[in-house]
Amino acid sequence: MNTLKIKNVFTFDIETNNGKKTIAIANPEGKEVNAIKLELEEFRDAILNNTETPVSVVDGYRAMEVAHQILEKISKKNLN
Repeated sequence: MNTLKIKNVFTFDIETNNGKKTIAIANPEGKEVNAIKLELEEFRDAILNNTETPVSVVDGYRAMEVAHQILEKISKKNLN
């Protein structure tokens, strides 16, 4: 079996009907990214280069619908 060497891994064993299983939880390091800025830059680049956007029009529309629903619920909660 191949094993990866990852820092900051927490492991524990559990008993199952098929025997003991080991669960490993890792918190890999990642660089900080401003997701909104990156998304806007990719959108700008797609327009300037006449290429596809990373997110489809349908997925973008659905994300906006969810965002508006969340804002609406927050607004209603703050009014109560």
